[in-house]
Amino acid sequence: GLAVGGFGVGAGGDVKGILVGGFGVGAGGDITGLTVGGFGAGSGGNVRGITLGGFGPGAGGDVTGFQFGDFGVGAGGDVTGITIGGFGAGAGGDVTGLTIGGFGAGAGGDITGVTIGGFGAGAGGTIRGLAIGGFGAGAPSIRGIVLGGIAAGGHDVKGGVLAPIWFKIESEDDGRGELGRVSGVTVSAFNQIKGEQFGLSLGLLNYAWELNGVQIGLINIADRNRSGIRVLPIVNW
Repeated sequence: GLAVGGFGVGAGGDVKGILVGGFGVGAGGDITGLTVGGFGAGSGGNVRGITLGGFGPGAGGDVTGFQFGDFGVGAGGDVTGITIGGFGAGAGGDVTGLTIGGFGAGAGGDITGVTIGGFGAGAGGTIRGLAIGGFGAGAPSIRGIVLGGIAAGGHDVKGGVLAPIWFKIESEDDGRGELGRVSGVTVSAFNQIKGEQFGLSLGLLNYAWELNGVQIGLINIADRNRSGIRVLPIVNW
């Protein structure tokens, strides 16, 4: 039903309906519906619906729907929908949908959709879709478009990358004995591919352990090319 508290509203179990608390709103179980907390809104379980918290909303489980917090928004599980945090937005699990964090946006698992972080955007698993980070953006695996204000990186990248200063493919073993790799187009002052490159690199300095594509820049280095074409100006292939 409808619950309104001048200071706050809370329940030890599940809550369904409209909850409004001058300071905060909380539940030990799940929350379903519209939740508004002047300072914050939270649940120990899952949250479904529209959640607004002056400081920030959050959940110990999954969040589905629309969330907004002046400071931050988060969930211990998965987040699906539209999530906006003035400072940051994130989840311990996967994130699907539109995610915007004034400082940063991220997930411990995968990110699918559009992710924007004022400072950075990142995932512990795979980024699928579009990721924009004011300073940088990255994930072990990328499938889509990544725009980093300064830098971007990953281990297995397929798509397009724009990072004005530095783009890096890590060489660490991914557990399957495979080198890092990039397939697509990368644009950066320094493209550092410590692995395999498939596609095109545009930059001032381009470097790859193994080149299966084209490098265009002032200096182009392909470590495993035959002698005489390992280091070339303008273009290497």
